[in-house]
Amino acid sequence: MNAPNPREEQLIDDNPFPRPSADPWELDVEVVSVPTPAIDESMRLLDAHLAEDGPEGVVLAVSGDYGTGKTHLATRLLRKARSLRSDDARYAYVGAQEGGFHTLYRGNFLATFNRDDVIRHIREYYAHIVADSLENTGFPPEVTRRLRELELDPQHFVTQFNLAESTFLQRLNADLAKVTRNEEYGTALMLLLRNDLADQVWEWLRGEEPDPLLRERGINSRIDDEPRALEAMGVLALLYRGRSRHFVLVFDELEKVLPSSSRPPAETIAAFRALTDLATRQGIFLALCGLPEFLEAIGQNNAEHAITATISTDDGLSEEQVLGYIEQSMAATSYGRGLGPFSADIVRFICLLTGGNARRVVQICQSCYRMALESRRVDRSMVRRAAKGRSEVVDERTVRKQIGAELQKQAREYHTDHPVGGEDGPRAPYWVPVYDTGCAIFVTDSVMDEADAERLIANARAVRSTAPRSRTALIVNGFLAEPVRRDLEERFSEPPLIYARERFSEDFEFLLRRLTGPLEAAEGETAVIRANISRLAVAQTNAQRYMEELALQVESMRDTTERQYAALARDLQGLDPRRRHRPLPDHVEAIFTEAVTELEALTGLDTALSEMFGAESPGSISGVLLRLHNSEAVRTVGVAKLTEAVVTAFRTAVEEWYGQLDGPPSADRLERLTVFCRAFDTVLEDLPIYQLNTLNDLLPRPSSRTAVIEQRARSRRQIDMYALLSELGHRVRQAFSGAGPGGLHGH
Repeated sequence: MNAPNPREEQLIDDNPFPRPSADPWELDVEVVSVPTPAIDESMRLLDAHLAEDGPEGVVLAVSGDYGTGKTHLATRLLRKARSLRSDDARYAYVGAQEGGFHTLYRGNFLATFNRDDVIRHIREYYAHIVADSLENTGFPPEVTRRLRELELDPQHFVTQFNLAESTFLQRLNADLAKVTRNEEYGTALMLLLRNDLADQVWEWLRGEEPDPLLRERGINSRIDDEPRALEAMGVLALLYRGRSRHFVLVFDELEKVLPSSSRPPAETIAAFRALTDLATRQGIFLALCGLPEFLEAIGQNNAEHAITATISTDDGLSEEQVLGYIEQSMAATSYGRGLGPFSADIVRFICLLTGGNARRVVQICQSCYRMALESRRVDRSMVRRAAKGRSEVVDERTVRKQIGAELQKQAREYHTDHPVGGEDGPRAPYWVPVYDTGCAIFVTDSVMDEADAERLIANARAVRSTAPRSRTALIVNGFLAEPVRRDLEERFSEPPLIYARERFSEDFEFLLRRLTGPLEAAEGETAVIRANISRLAVAQTNAQRYMEELALQVESMRDTTERQYAALARDLQGLDPRRRHRPLPDHVEAIFTEAVTELEALTGLDTALSEMFGAESPGSISGVLLRLHNSEAVRTVGVAKLTEAVVTAFRTAVEEWYGQLDGPPSADRLERLTVFCRAFDTVLEDLPIYQLNTLNDLLPRPSSRTAVIEQRARSRRQIDMYALLSELGHRVRQAFSGAGPGGLHGH
């Protein structure tokens, strides 16, 4: 949503290649697309579905590796639905995040189906129920028409004519029984139409405990687990479909919700099946997109999950398809028809390097086009530079540091720059001993050609010659050209691992298990048990060392924070007095106060620090160390404190913006505020704030009475930090503008 607008980029350098390659929020922007078997089959299914008026729905599973065009395909489906009249089709896109279906529901799903839209659709649904009941009762057809088109308020109409509201509520519950037998949803959705209860109902829909006012009306359960979250998704999907002929619902990146590392609980699988069954029965076109892992997690039996078709996007683009894509893209530039600065030979080279991976092709073309602005000609050196520059490359020291941290976390003994077989033996960047042999892990930057690959293969061959039972692996910090990928897969014990920050920990753990597993299994079960016990002892030692390091880190964080606040105070003193003494409006101040207060309370770090020198534990740091006893908790606390600093900086920017106003904000000033809000959203996307919702599970029970009271208060609130922070920019923008864009399209 916060990605750069491709149209704005064209104003700068006429660059027709989008960045990113697919953005489901930019449906107004025309995007060049080439036909592929996956796209053709998906569009065929959607066209056939849209041509039918029957109740049968479609469940489409789209799987493929990173960058193969899953999101682009999803966007094509959304554009198709958008092209129809609003009465014929509605559509919604839900991007997944880490944390399971419950986290997905409370975060991105409810952000898509926002409160105002939900209320509007309930009123529409209710109006149709009332209008249906009036058919053949003597009411003029004009009245029922005006009800269906919401020209008349259905609630006011029912009250005015003293109609039986309970009958309509029963009808609503009967409709929702197609999804669930829980009548609480029908009651809650009707209560959402009441201004005095709307806040309480929305909090219940977000997963909070039902308010006493809701309990009085029969709402006693809570949406607090995976099955209930999937059930609630089905309810809202059915509501949004309403009386329209079709509803296209897309879930993207589902591997984040259904990882393949562990089989989901049976109740989650059953609820997922209920959601797909609902789509089939109620005429919903449901597209499920993700890495192949998400299909592995739910099982390959499509019939079991009511999946109509499974489509793979892994087939790379052919040379002809890339040529066609570039020609279509060039038509919108000053080059006009043809390949522009590209040539057939360069296109062939791009396809060779990328293996036809759609995202890599687009990214390389985007960079090469910019590099060729002056020369108006793309050469092979530009393609190589673009390939390297577009890969996620970090400093090699960062990669090596993370490898060492992961090995320590897994309690693995390891050596760096290790001479295998003796001082004169070949060197392994990382050597993990396993009984009388071991595993050699090599690290390299981009591998572009056979010369780069042969150098790495020679190193691996030398290690295996010296230690025949050893196993080898390669971590690539950069771009891996397709022509040499297969050679590396064949010459190393495991396929090369491409370094990516956000998933490296999980990828490396999986790689290490595959490397060491065969060697450990060969020694027998008893030896494996002894090795595991030994690693547990090492892990305990590592944990103690982490706690000691944490004490220093906490003290450093405090010093840094004090210096930052001191600098901020000096800056504020230099501001114009009129600005300095004009606080934010109360309702805006409350938005920021809620976010900062919840972040501070989430970790309890400030309380723990004060206890270090308090009466309950004088001179002791044990309170801090017990609350933050593992590296995962340390990282999550770091995310919380960094997020707190970002929110504070955002508040300062908004306060200065507000101090410059002489009256109601003009359109230009509101646009300036929008820039701040987008900047905040962009920074937030790079922070793993989904981890904050798990922090309470990582921190053990506090020992002091003050901390216990504080934790009990937090457990009662159960604030969803992901949703709170994700909505912060939107809430601030809406607080000053009085309106905001709806989350669901097509009406």
